[in-house]
Amino acid sequence: MSVDLVAEQAAVVTRLSTLCGGRVWDAIEEEVQLEFDAEGLVKPYIIVSFGTLYPKAGDRSIEGPTQQPYVLPITIECWGSTASQVRSTAGAVRTLLLGWAPSENNASEIELRGGSWFPNRRDTDARPTRYLQTVTSETVVNMSYLEAPPGGGYGSGGYGE
Repeated sequence: MSVDLVAEQAAVVTRLSTLCGGRVWDAIEEEVQLEFDAEGLVKPYIIVSFGTLYPKAGDRSIEGPTQQPYVLPITIECWGSTASQVRSTAGAVRTLLLGWAPSENNASEIELRGGSWFPNRRDTDARPTRYLQTVTSETVVNMSYLEAPPGGGYGSGGYGE
């Protein structure tokens, strides 16, 4: 497979890092210290999870498994201390990602695929309640083997123009 998932995933995390004061991770390791405001409430943060690839064209492609596009599911968890923080963060995530491609010639524009709202969800420690809203999206990767469409990169509307 010609897709470099490390690069695609890093591009998504980097783009989202412009939100929440840069408090964006693809995993919260032990060394990550959450930030709290003057009232002791956690500041908003984002956790990005990437799902398992699956073939865009079903089980098989006549070109073989390394020469077909794959769907990369992306789940973005928006955490915060208030419902309005979380709704605002999720809205900013949708605005930032919708129509953007993680790479110019190897991935499609990100499409939104739903999400979830978990009001007043408690986390596992003794800190105050945190709210969570997820934004579910996907991009199609492993497109670099395709011939570039007329008029530019993928997602530029080149096909059919």
